[in-house]
Amino acid sequence: MLEVKIPRIVYDDPQDIYSYFTKENIDSLVDIYSGIEYGMDNEFDDVDMFEVKQSTSNVVMVFNSPKKYWKGNLEWILNKFVDLEEYELASKSKKLIEKLNK
Repeated sequence: MLEVKIPRIVYDDPQDIYSYFTKENIDSLVDIYSGIEYGMDNEFDDVDMFEVKQSTSNVVMVFNSPKKYWKGNLEWILNKFVDLEEYELASKSKKLIEKLNK
């Protein structure tokens, strides 16, 4: 099976993680979308979304999303894409929500 490479966020200060997810960062939204799409395509019950590593440590934390949260995550990124006027990405997110609802 093809293994997907999940994004790794390396930080010096915990504020860097907060900034990655709260600023208007299209890349983080696309990462969430891609992770859920991969999980759906492969009929997984959950997906690893991000790896987070402090730059001065060898410890890596993996953030996982169970299937029961995928719809809410997709609805959230759909609204963010609309706010950012990224209508093509919003449309893709809406289609993935509809696929998930089947």
